[in-house]
Amino acid sequence: VGAYLSFCTNRTLFEAVASSLTEMFSPLIIGERVPAMLAKYDYITEDTLAYFSRRPEQASRDADFALAYV
Repeated sequence: VGAYLSFCTNRTLFEAVASSLTEMFSPLIIGERVPAMLAKYDYITEDTLAYFSRRPEQASRDADFALAYV
């Protein structure tokens, strides 16, 4: 997190926004990993992963914004 914040602070706004385009791929990855973790680890619950369960929708909006900006 620190390196990313440093990058965004020290580079142009364009570069900072463009670097967030990895968000385009996170909904697919999260969609695969959350169910796998719930199936594999007894101590992980849906509550534990609540942030990640909501994240794909927000990530898609973030990626759309970044694409429109760049």
